[in-house]
Amino acid sequence: MRVNIRQIPSNENPQHMDIDMHNSQPPLAFDPRDVVAVREFRATQVPAFLSTSDHLHHLLTTPANRHSPAEIEAALHRRQELVTRIARDDVRQTYLIGEPALHELDGPQLARILQRCVRRNVVVRVLPEHPQPYTNLAALTMFSFADRPDWAFPQLPTASAFVQQPAEVAMYSNIFDNLATHALSEIDSRAYVQTKLGEVSTATHRDPDELLRGAS
Repeated sequence: MRVNIRQIPSNENPQHMDIDMHNSQPPLAFDPRDVVAVREFRATQVPAFLSTSDHLHHLLTTPANRHSPAEIEAALHRRQELVTRIARDDVRQTYLIGEPALHELDGPQLARILQRCVRRNVVVRVLPEHPQPYTNLAALTMFSFADRPDWAFPQLPTASAFVQQPAEVAMYSNIFDNLATHALSEIDSRAYVQTKLGEVSTATHRDPDELLRGAS
């Protein structure tokens, strides 16, 4: 079943949980140690669990997104906490990255993505285009647990909130699967990121192998 993004219900009073880690957030509504799988789609940004601290710092200091030093430090701390507690080696991770998100990335960030591609528990695939009818969906993160139903965290222009209702979670899971049908294969995605890393390395006179070692 294909689901039109316009059919997605929005919560008028959502419980915000900033997976982007760009703003203040309440504590996670579940124990991260219970997560057994994460699926994350990003249209124009690097997935939160694949971003480097330097990349996040850059996002927090752009002219359009100014934050105080204290806010930046808190965001970086949240990023490290989320990566440590959720993006573990025993957690299955699948990432769909919109091709625009890979534009203008520096070598270390591309190297981190490429380094994660080769892990047995990680799948990274690139979406060459943002397919219809999902152009209003900026991001979607799915959490799976060992002993409870899945949760979804969609990010729409009007709201972003955890979704727990089984029917809605199933709809978002279907949307993620539909998006995946438009993505490059794992091999082609890895080759694409490798090409981007090579281009950036040449332009900045950096050794790509050294960048990959630094991303480990």
